[in-house]
Amino acid sequence: MICHAKVFHDVCTRNISQYQRSEHFVYDVRNATVMARFRSVFGLIVFLCSSYFLQKARRGESKHVMIERPQKDSVRHIARCYLRVGDGRWAYAEAHADSIESGWIAAKRTTPAYFNGVIHLIDSYEDYGDAISARLLRTDFKSYLYWRLSGWADAGVLDGFGSALLRSADGDVILGKQRDGHVNGGLTYLPGGFIDARDVRADGSVDLDSSVRRELLEETGIGSDTVSAGAGYYLTETGPHVSIAVPFRSHLSTCDLTERIKDHIRTDPDPELADVVIVRRLSDLDRLPMAHYARVLLTSLLPSS
Repeated sequence: MICHAKVFHDVCTRNISQYQRSEHFVYDVRNATVMARFRSVFGLIVFLCSSYFLQKARRGESKHVMIERPQKDSVRHIARCYLRVGDGRWAYAEAHADSIESGWIAAKRTTPAYFNGVIHLIDSYEDYGDAISARLLRTDFKSYLYWRLSGWADAGVLDGFGSALLRSADGDVILGKQRDGHVNGGLTYLPGGFIDARDVRADGSVDLDSSVRRELLEETGIGSDTVSAGAGYYLTETGPHVSIAVPFRSHLSTCDLTERIKDHIRTDPDPELADVVIVRRLSDLDRLPMAHYARVLLTSLLPSS
C-alpha cells in the first residue's frame, strides 16, 4: 500500500538536499536569497502535487496498487474512508465463468433464496494512516459465492463490506444471528452486508454510511430515531476480508433494544436474522459460532471481565 503524496514529498525533499550539496549550487551568504526563493517555489510545487495526488485518491483515480492480504489480523480506528467504483473487470470471474455458472445452478437447488444481485469487491486499496482509499469493481453474487466456496483463492480482490457496531445505552454490543438460507446462515455477526448498486452515487463514489444504516434498518428494524453514529470507522482486516464498521450508540437500554429487534424479526415476512445476541465481555464470545472478522473486532474492543 502506497501513499503517493508522501512518496512524492520524500523524493522531492531528498532531491533538494542533493542539489544543495552539488557543485552546481554553492550555498553561501551571497546566494542565500536565491536559495530562499528556490525553496519557496519548490515547496509550492511539492504542496500542489501532493494535494493533487490526494484528491485523485479520494476520487478513486490513484495509481492501481496490487492487492496484498495482511500477514495477520488487525483492527484500528480510522477517521475517513473513500470508496469509489471503477471500471475494472474481474479476471478471476471471467476465467472461471463456466464453473461459476454450474456452481450457481447447484447452489440455487440447495438454497433457493439466493439472489444473483450486483455487488462490489475491492481491487485497489491504499492506506493513508488515519484514512483509506479503495477502488471497487462491479461483479455479481454468484461469482462471489464461487470464490467463497473455492476457499477464497488469491483472486486479485478483497471482500470489502460495511457493518454496524451497535451498542445499547448500557454499553453492550448487540449482534445478530443470521437465519439459515443466507450466506452467513447460523453465524453471529455485525449487521451489515455487501456494497451494492444502491450505495453508488452518480459520480461513482460510495455512500458507505447510508449503506450501513440501510442494512441495520432492514435486518434489525433499528433506524436513525433510535441510534446515532459515532466518529470514524473501525477497520478490521482478516485475510481476504475488510470490514468497515460504523459505530452506533442507542439511547435504549439493552433490554428495550433487543426487544425491539425481536419484534422486528417476528413481524418481518422474510427476516434475515434468526435471533439477537448480546455480548458484554470477552468470555461471551466463547463457543459462539461467529464470522471471523466479527470475532477479531470484538476481541479488540471488549473488556476481559
